[in-house]
Amino acid sequence: MTSCFGCLAKRNSLSCELPCSDQCSNSGCDSFSGECKEIRQIENTFIKSNIDDGCKKGSYGPQCQYECNDNCLHKTCNQSTGKCNQCHLRFGFNCSHSCSDKCHGKQCEQDSGKCKSCMWGYHGLTCSHSCSDKCHGEQCDQDSGKCNSCMRGYHGLNCSHPCSDKCQGNQCDQDSGKCNSCITGFYGFNCTKQCSGCLNDFCYQDKGVCNNQSGCRQGYYGTRGSELVCNHRCYRNCKTCDKSNGTCKVCNDGFYGHSCETNCPSNCINNVCTKENGSCKNGCLRTFYGDHCTNNCSESCKLQDCFRNGTCRVN
Repeated sequence: MTSCFGCLAKRNSLSCELPCSDQCSNSGCDSFSGECKEIRQIENTFIKSNIDDGCKKGSYGPQCQYECNDNCLHKTCNQSTGKCNQCHLRFGFNCSHSCSDKCHGKQCEQDSGKCKSCMWGYHGLTCSHSCSDKCHGEQCDQDSGKCNSCMRGYHGLNCSHPCSDKCQGNQCDQDSGKCNSCITGFYGFNCTKQCSGCLNDFCYQDKGVCNNQSGCRQGYYGTRGSELVCNHRCYRNCKTCDKSNGTCKVCNDGFYGHSCETNCPSNCINNVCTKENGSCKNGCLRTFYGDHCTNNCSESCKLQDCFRNGTCRVN
C-alpha cells in the first residue's frame, strides 16, 4: 500500500482513502487522525474549538460527530467538551436548568445559576428569599439580605428593631440605632436620659449639657467643668440663683439672707423685705415703724399711726 505525505482537502489516513467527517468545516481534517482541524495552541496546550474553522455550527467532538445540546444559545458549544458556550434564561453544562423566576429578567450565571440581580423585594443566590417588610421600598442586598435603608422608625440588618420613641421624628441610624436627634427634654444615645434644668428643656444630645447662652430654668443651677448642666436646684426660697455656684440673687417674697433662709419681719407690708438685711421694702403695717417694722408707734399718735421714722402721721 502506498503512503501519502499529505492528503487532498477533506481526505485522511495513510493512503488518503478516507473522507473527513461531514461535520468538519471547510478546513477539513487531520491527515493521520481524522480530527477536524482548527486546533489552536493556548499556553502550550492544544484545545479544539468550533469557532471559525473547527466543527460546523451545532457539532462537537474529535470528528464533530456529536450534536451540541438544543438548550445551547444558537446551538453552539465547546468543540472538545460539548459545554454550551452560552445559555439563554438557563444555566448548567448543557443549559439544562432554568434560571429562577425571581431573577431580574430571568438572567443568571451559566455555571452557578446565581441570579445576576433579583426582582424587587428578593435576595439570595437564586433570589428565593424575601427582603424584610421593614426595608424601605422592600429593597435589600442580594448577598446578605441587609436592607438598603429602613422604613422610618426601624434599624438593624433587617430593620427589625424599633428606634427609641424618644428619637426626634422616630428616626435613628440603621446600623447602630443611635437617634439622629432627640425630642425636647431628652439626650443620650437612645435619647432615654432627661435634660436637667435647662431653659426650655433643651440640652445637647451627646453630653446633656445646656446651652450656655440660654442658661438654666428658674430655680436651677450647676456646671460640669466649663459646661453648664443645671443639675441642681437653687435653695428652696431662691427665686433666681447664680447658674454656676447657686448663690441666691433674688429671694421669694417673704424671705431674705444669703440663701434666702430667713423669714422677712412679720410687720412688713405684703411681707416683702430686702434680700441683704431684711428691711421692709414697702413700709410697715399700721402701728409699727423702723427698718424692720419691729417698733410700736406711740400711743399718743392718732390711731397709733406713724411714719417709718416713728413720727405721728396725725396728732
